[in-house]
Amino acid sequence: MAPMKAGAATAPAELYDDDDVVASDDELQSMSDDQLEGLGDAFEGDDLGDDLVGGDDGDEDAGEDEDTGDEDARARLKEAARRQQPAGPGPKSAAAAAGGSKLSGLVSDTAFMLQAETSDAALLQIEADELLSETRVGYSKNSGVEAVLARLKDALMSMPEHQVPMSIAKGFVEALGGNPKDSLTVKPPAAVTLVGSYAARAVARPDTTVDVAVQLPTDFLAPKAHLNHRYHVQRAVYLLAVARHLRDVSYSLFGEQRIEALHGDPARPALVLQPPKAEGFSLRLLPVAAPSAFALPRLAPDRNGVRSHCKAAAAGGGKSPAAAAAGPMMADDQQQQQLLPTPHYNAGILEDMLLPVHAARLKAVLSASPRLLDGLLLLKVWARQHGLMATRPGREAAQAAGPGGASTSPAATGFGASAGGCLDGCVLAMLVLLLSERNKMAASMTVLQVFRAALQLLADGPAWTKGLVLARQEADGAMKNTPTPPPLQTFKAHFPVVFVDFTGWLNVASHMTRGSLAHAQLLARRTLDILNAPADPDEAFAAALLTTSSPAAAFDYHWRVTLPPGVAWPVVKAAAAGQQQQAEAGEDGGQEAAAAGAEAGVGGVVCRDRALWREQEAQIELIVRQALSDRAKVVRVLRRPLATGANVRDLARGLVPLAAAADPSPKPTDDNGDDDDEGPADDDATTDYAHQELQAAARSVWVGAVLDPLAASRLVDVGPAADDGPAAARFRRFWGEKAELRRWQDGKITETAVWEVAPHERHLIPDLILQHVVRRHLPPGSAVASAAGCLDWALACQAVPPGADLAASRAAEAAVDKLAKQLRGLDGLALKVVGVQPLSAVARGTAPLPPQPHPLAGGSAAAAADAAGGVSGGIPRCLDPLEVLVTLENSGRWPDDPTAFRKMKAALGLQLAGALASSYSHHVVASEESLDVLLDGFAFRLVLYSGRDEAMLTKAASTAAAVAAAAAATATVANGGVASGGPTLGSGLLSPEESPLLLSWHHGLVSLVGGANSAFAPAARLAGRWVAAHMMSNHIGPQAVELVTAAAFAGAGSPGAPPPGSRLTGASGGGRCCCSMCLYTVVLLYCREVLRIGISVGFLGVMETIPRMVLEALEVGVAEIGGVRGPAGLG
Repeated sequence: MAPMKAGAATAPAELYDDDDVVASDDELQSMSDDQLEGLGDAFEGDDLGDDLVGGDDGDEDAGEDEDTGDEDARARLKEAARRQQPAGPGPKSAAAAAGGSKLSGLVSDTAFMLQAETSDAALLQIEADELLSETRVGYSKNSGVEAVLARLKDALMSMPEHQVPMSIAKGFVEALGGNPKDSLTVKPPAAVTLVGSYAARAVARPDTTVDVAVQLPTDFLAPKAHLNHRYHVQRAVYLLAVARHLRDVSYSLFGEQRIEALHGDPARPALVLQPPKAEGFSLRLLPVAAPSAFALPRLAPDRNGVRSHCKAAAAGGGKSPAAAAAGPMMADDQQQQQLLPTPHYNAGILEDMLLPVHAARLKAVLSASPRLLDGLLLLKVWARQHGLMATRPGREAAQAAGPGGASTSPAATGFGASAGGCLDGCVLAMLVLLLSERNKMAASMTVLQVFRAALQLLADGPAWTKGLVLARQEADGAMKNTPTPPPLQTFKAHFPVVFVDFTGWLNVASHMTRGSLAHAQLLARRTLDILNAPADPDEAFAAALLTTSSPAAAFDYHWRVTLPPGVAWPVVKAAAAGQQQQAEAGEDGGQEAAAAGAEAGVGGVVCRDRALWREQEAQIELIVRQALSDRAKVVRVLRRPLATGANVRDLARGLVPLAAAADPSPKPTDDNGDDDDEGPADDDATTDYAHQELQAAARSVWVGAVLDPLAASRLVDVGPAADDGPAAARFRRFWGEKAELRRWQDGKITETAVWEVAPHERHLIPDLILQHVVRRHLPPGSAVASAAGCLDWALACQAVPPGADLAASRAAEAAVDKLAKQLRGLDGLALKVVGVQPLSAVARGTAPLPPQPHPLAGGSAAAAADAAGGVSGGIPRCLDPLEVLVTLENSGRWPDDPTAFRKMKAALGLQLAGALASSYSHHVVASEESLDVLLDGFAFRLVLYSGRDEAMLTKAASTAAAVAAAAAATATVANGGVASGGPTLGSGLLSPEESPLLLSWHHGLVSLVGGANSAFAPAARLAGRWVAAHMMSNHIGPQAVELVTAAAFAGAGSPGAPPPGSRLTGASGGGRCCCSMCLYTVVLLYCREVLRIGISVGFLGVMETIPRMVLEALEVGVAEIGGVRGPAGLG
């Protein structure tokens, strides 16, 4: 049976052994004998899992009975845990409330450890065990993957010694500055070692990949092969030789062969095999160098490994007279000082060298502590679900998508391969090692406590700022007696994120950026908040580990930066400046600079310290983060994924291309899968692929940002003081013509950047900032597309100018205030007006299209002309009344009969209408239910309210219910025992609109949510527009739309996420764009759990179940709005 079934079968015994879930004595005593006997039968026998694995597969009935008993037992345990009372200082106990919610120290989790006996922790632990049973994979010695690995090792070690021309990877060799006319002597590998997650027994589904390190022969690499990409060239040629050999040995055994880039580095290809008999596992062959292949000091972060990577003002042929007189030694030293460090290049080589060392260390630590291993599995699941760890496509997806589309769409399946450049398995494993090393892990800790401890370390900003360092431990063999590694400050000077491994030489976080780390820390803090005090354990666990995040919902603002075709920015910009300076030094200097540029070729542009694509992404993230400054909490550039389904022959065309630039056309193959690559590709194909590589460098870069709601719409960016010369110069150099001096009221004079926009466009200020810095700092022809204003057209009427809705809302608010003053000032009334409260959606800012001032309702001609905007038909023919609740003073003389009460209120309404007409000459229309008043271009509907309204409404409802029950009983008898339908229209039963107090409460609640979240009002407007556009307004009222949107802000649409921001119309800032928030609301409507129980409009006291045709329309609508996606949606 599958491993998941077996793991599930042994889960109850595991729970009892760990004392994570213990039913109380009262609970056990309350059980009947039959229940106790059934509970004992469910757990009897410790060899239940062995029976499931090794028993008779044909005995299906017995297996079903065992599964049923096991599920019943788990259900009873879960229900018993729910009924337990919190014991000890848990998050909901009085001790926790008295002591505060902050816990000191990384694992000062005494309260949480004691809380393990509470119901919430027990439920979370049960769900974590269930998730782990589905995440683990089997590691049987007799499995198919083990047999394939044994055959693979035998095939590799039997590879004959032979000459291999480097032309088999012609394009790859030329791209890195090598000579394809050379040849290499290929021998069997020095060692074949299992590395990565499979070696440490830490594979987490669905990424079932087995990493196999193929160590290059001892004499295969020259002592200085680490310079100028020689190692990468020889590594790729050896990989192709291995691929040929395996295909000749047995194509049917090792299956299809693909090429993918290791960790997104196009210069480090890996061979991926898909053996048919490997039980779903993929084999990834990684050529590595021996740990002693290169001197470790030469690969330090401050050393140069690519000679073409030098300063722009490097000394060429024009040497200074002092240097020439000092002799050649000093001239060489001067040239050496001009070289720039290549920390990422050196880290990539070190990572290959230390792969077996890391695998041995991780296996030793994790095998001694199963809890650490389970915590690492949960960390991987969490990182993948939240877009912090790249997801490799499965075999079926890779085959279906082809070479260029192997990377899954971020909008459809989360971040997918675009999540690279953040966390990976190595970083997470080192986090667990660091916790174990610092004695922050105990054997008695549960899996969730290990998971929380790792998240706390990840969320520890000061620790990451200082730099994480594992204690140095020299491994046996080649890593013994190694030189002293460089200090921590050296790593911090060359990497934005530092996490040094236990050898002291490798920064395992060298691929991470400040933006990716900030995003990971934000999500770690958010997850900890969810797990610390879960309101609903099931919902908290789903939000932390089961909900897949997407780029469209993970960030507040989205931009797509597109570079012009064929540009090699930022490398060429620096090289051109250096060549210009050398040309000015003299004729010889200019010729030497030109020769150096020709020698670098494509390799000098595409790959220096790291690939050109990664340099562009890092520079764009740096520029955007500097431009947004404190407006943004997180600025992250999603990596452009490289092709994961590239053919082996593609290395003859060049480096591993971007997924979007890979050649989608299939390669002709024979029956054995041979690509007919006996010789190099022709020149035309190579030229065409080189053109594709240049086009790949100009692909769009997707940027996401989480903004501070209080600062996002700030109109002025304040810079340094005018008397701070260097800082002021940097500010002016960055902002250009936008920088200006401004004197403040306190007398200070500072550099500022002012953004002058209309009030209704303040939510677009971040977009304007990005457009300005892209024009200034990126190559000419660069463009930026944004998503913040993509739905602004839906909130404006075509017949009115932009911003008229905001002006109309403010005019309506002023008219309400004016009317309130007039009502309170009326004399001669039987009962005075003591309160005036607007009830309309216009006053809450949630009306999809606010009414414009009408000239026939008291509006001025100028206002009408502005509303019309010069367009025929701009003035509406009908006015929508704006409801206003008018509260009268209390009185004890109201009649007790509901009908008389309504008549008395109508008489007071007539008196109020006459007073308004006589005192202020307003046009008033009175009815029994309300008063309609025309004032300043708007129609206001006044609803009278007194302290007796609720009592009268309740009494009327009781009477109507009794009459309806009697009528129903009579109709049942008359129909021969068949009951008639429910209450009909006009039966007297109350509707929510008949209770002014409920409407007043609704207005206060929605206004409170809108005041705390500036995104709420435009999001509710968009949701209302969407409902109306799909002709569902008759089924979903405006109050229901507002409440569903408020539920989305409360976390129902995305549990655990903070209330998102949006467009800004006032002084506060915003965050998540309206498009994303509207998508949240519609997804909440479409949520199957919500549809199953119906949409509960509890605030209005109504339970409405949406009709089936509306649900089908919602399903279609979600698919439509789902088109507003992340990176792809901006196109």
